[in-house]
Amino acid sequence: MERDFLVSLGLSDDVVNQVIAKHGQSTTELRTQLTDSQTQLTNAQNVIVERDADIEALRQSDVSEGLRTQLADLQGKYDNQATEFQTTLIAAKKTAAVELKAVERQAKNNKLAIASLDGLDDLDFNDKDFDTKLNDLFDKSATDNSYLYGVDSQDETPPPTPPIVTGGNPAGAPGSNDDPFDAKLAKYK
Repeated sequence: MERDFLVSLGLSDDVVNQVIAKHGQSTTELRTQLTDSQTQLTNAQNVIVERDADIEALRQSDVSEGLRTQLADLQGKYDNQATEFQTTLIAAKKTAAVELKAVERQAKNNKLAIASLDGLDDLDFNDKDFDTKLNDLFDKSATDNSYLYGVDSQDETPPPTPPIVTGGNPAGAPGSNDDPFDAKLAKYK
């Protein structure tokens, strides 16, 4: 998000600074989640490579029937783990894509905006139209819940401050002799 864009919208420096800070915070959170997801992916890939090497080493060796059964069991277990890793990876990618889209759409509260998306669970991340369908969900949510999206517009000039006390001296009307000092001074004129 660029400062010049926000200033061109007529926002004051204070508001621009707040928007930039909030945007930076949400971007940092998304980057942290992305880094965590990439770390998990790398770990999962390392486990799979190690597993494949172990299986191949067992296949190469002369083993008894009992070990072959154990090998088949381990192969099934590893295949299940690979499927779980793949499912977890796809879920993490989908979550990251949805959160990124919420930031792009200038959601005031990402969690509330995402929660307001009807049909998000039915969206398949591997679908080639995923991005289009996600945009449609956000469009519908933005029309139904417009208060969740966009930047609050604030006037550049604050509203006038109401007077707390009336101006002037309430007892001092011109020509009034209520002031004792003026009364003494008038005797010497």
